[in-house]
Amino acid sequence: MKKVILMSVVAFVIGIGVYNLLPTQTTMHQSGLIPVNSKRDLIDKSDIIIKGNVQELKPSFWSNPNFEKGESVRNIIQTDVLVNVDDVYKNQSYNNEVVTVRINKGTVGDTTSKSDFYPDFEVGEEVVLFLSKDDSELANPNENYYVLTGMIQGKFPLKNKEAKSVDKTFVNKISVEATNDKDTFKLSTLKQEIKDTLADLEKNPIKKMTKEEIKELNEQTLGK
Repeated sequence: MKKVILMSVVAFVIGIGVYNLLPTQTTMHQSGLIPVNSKRDLIDKSDIIIKGNVQELKPSFWSNPNFEKGESVRNIIQTDVLVNVDDVYKNQSYNNEVVTVRINKGTVGDTTSKSDFYPDFEVGEEVVLFLSKDDSELANPNENYYVLTGMIQGKFPLKNKEAKSVDKTFVNKISVEATNDKDTFKLSTLKQEIKDTLADLEKNPIKKMTKEEIKELNEQTLGK
């Protein structure tokens, strides 16, 4: 009996040791509210608007490792998504075949960052994207990439994957149940709709907010 008890204790101690050696996974989740952008807002604020297919998700990385950009700059996990460009609806001078889209979520080592502010991407996914140059404190001006205009609002994935080209509809994730023109883009009218909106914006421009006003609005909405 004593021998059995001794073996049980040893096995228990070994079990604790093995458990302590297992890697621990840390998950961070960001959620909250973001200012709503209409389709007109997205068209106006975007530097380029494209349609394409997701080619690759690059390995995630820290935005400010070892706080090289300063202690006041955030250090978050980011992921670059490569998208093959099929068509360009705004800024036709953009002629790259592949665009890099940077999102603030991903996994590095044992740390995963999830965010309701940014959408997920899948390889092969067909999307319409509203993209802007990164003007945040995390921006890397020497790198050629874009961020989503309005964060999650800047991605319109294909809703009806089996539809013929003329019937394809792209719907934003936050409006996946939407059925009206306010929340969707139909491929058959997408190019003309954006063209007409851009023409109207030239005649009736939207008042631009300063960075200070945007910061104040974000703090009111999301908190400091």
